[in-house]
Amino acid sequence: MRSPTRRRRGAILAVLGLTAALVPVLLGASPASAGVADTPMSCTNTAQAGQSALNNKVTGIGTPDPAIYGVDTVTVSGAQFEIGVPGTILVAGYSLGLLNLGVNNIPAVVNLTIAGSHTTEGTAVFSTGPGPDGVLLDNPLTPGDEEADNTPGPDGFGLSVLGTTTISDPTPAVKNSGDETATPLAISATIPTSTWTPSDGADIQFTLASSDTTALVGPGGVIAVTFSCVPGTPGPAGCELLPPVTPPAPPNCNTVIPLAAPVVFDTVDVQAPPTAPVCTNESTSVGVTQSQPINLTDNCTDVNQDIDLSTFVLETPGPGEGTITGSNGVYTYTAPANDPGAPVTLNFHVDDEDPATATSNDGVLSITVLANSCTAPQTSDPNGVPGSGDETTGPCSLTEIVVQPVVGTTMSLSKDAGLVMMSPVILNGQAQASTGSLQNLTVNNARGTSAGWTLSGFVTDLGAPGSPTMTLPTGQTISVCSSAGALGAPGIPAHRLCIPGDNMGWTPTASIAHNIIFGDVAQVSPGSSDASGASDWLSQLVAAGSAGKDGIGGLQEQNVLCSSPTDHSGGTFACDAALYLGVPASAGAGTYTGGLVLTLL
Repeated sequence: MRSPTRRRRGAILAVLGLTAALVPVLLGASPASAGVADTPMSCTNTAQAGQSALNNKVTGIGTPDPAIYGVDTVTVSGAQFEIGVPGTILVAGYSLGLLNLGVNNIPAVVNLTIAGSHTTEGTAVFSTGPGPDGVLLDNPLTPGDEEADNTPGPDGFGLSVLGTTTISDPTPAVKNSGDETATPLAISATIPTSTWTPSDGADIQFTLASSDTTALVGPGGVIAVTFSCVPGTPGPAGCELLPPVTPPAPPNCNTVIPLAAPVVFDTVDVQAPPTAPVCTNESTSVGVTQSQPINLTDNCTDVNQDIDLSTFVLETPGPGEGTITGSNGVYTYTAPANDPGAPVTLNFHVDDEDPATATSNDGVLSITVLANSCTAPQTSDPNGVPGSGDETTGPCSLTEIVVQPVVGTTMSLSKDAGLVMMSPVILNGQAQASTGSLQNLTVNNARGTSAGWTLSGFVTDLGAPGSPTMTLPTGQTISVCSSAGALGAPGIPAHRLCIPGDNMGWTPTASIAHNIIFGDVAQVSPGSSDASGASDWLSQLVAAGSAGKDGIGGLQEQNVLCSSPTDHSGGTFACDAALYLGVPASAGAGTYTGGLVLTLL
């Protein structure tokens, strides 16, 4: 499966070859106003590990306001999204001759998620879907592709998003003199109308949950950088690169520091008729003479979200059943010195704050008291003489509570040392396919959370000495002959000493690498395969001809190598892939190298 997702917070990178780092600048926040959420975001981008701070602005109005619970749905309309992509990337594009002095209009792709609290939907995702050529993160300059992708519809607002920047250079004769500047790339997008269903009688607050913004700089997007953002501010530098640590972790070491409160762009007043709270039962166990905290507030809910905690009533235990202390739904139960012989059952209920008081149903708190000792009962005495030795006794049993702490740590990615060596190709006048494999990648997920993970990757173009190259702003040089993997892009001709990255396909494999015992729920799946083998891949390349085949090449696309789903992602996993590289018949002799970038998030 091809994934448009870019490197997000906490991403772990393994790089075989060359990678680039583009350093963004900090954008200042502007004051928020009614109907506007100017949200501080922690962002990663596809050319740099770590986080940077950018502000994303969202506007929109929810109607009707107020809305009646159980009757109305809320429509958010007139919504807009805005972001300023740092000018550093644009200066680099100008220095490479990809942008001009003055005003430049640059295509961009925007994907974002809006969250609505106290709604049935929870979130709404507005994203770009595949265009006619089937590429998820599509190239807006692909011939014949614009009309369908630029039409708002099921795939969000399409690709008709243009950012604007102004390049200034006091000394244009020397493009790398250091005096070049660029205004932040101002990108805005219209968000389609969305419908939300109140899930209870509480007010709905609309916020920006996350965003991905890709700037496609130069012909065909030769520099394509995606900023993936979540609400919050970047944590201390280096936190995302920590090796596995023994708890407790270093203080204040969070990759993203969440916001103290969500930044809201609109609030809708939701009203509901008075309804009685609903309480569910609660059960727990505690040893004799021991104490146990009991919180009943989570067992009672009210559609109007107006439970009056001061009205909680919990039945008093009877003689020999222990004691209850506390109030307002939060209590402490202390067990008696002796097991009462049966669970202690106590009724509870609560009122709400409606003018006409509505009392909940009775819930039942059931407490099992676990004894510290027991006496085996006498079941028979054949001769009827106590203490004669012929007496028999029945069973005597105790239950002891077992507590097992499990502490989470970190997630890591490692590989065997060495290079990815493809099999030699001896030129014979025909296109051929070489074979190779990755270096036994290992994902160790010891976070202890329910979050799933995905390991994906892409390969740059491969070049031999003498191939055309592009120098990145960091000073690194990569071979380029296919717009870094974007098929059909104009202005970047093929070259006999350069093999496009999209000529490489793979067959991923994945397996559980830890020792499995009963109760293990770990799962891992390989990504989709490009071919059954080298000959199959070569046949596909030949069939595609000069139009090209979408392999695993390109800075604009991530390809899933392996993944583990939510609630099944803990443990150690082995991920690998058989690689197939199509070598054109016209290729020149030489040793070709490129970068295979792998991202774990």
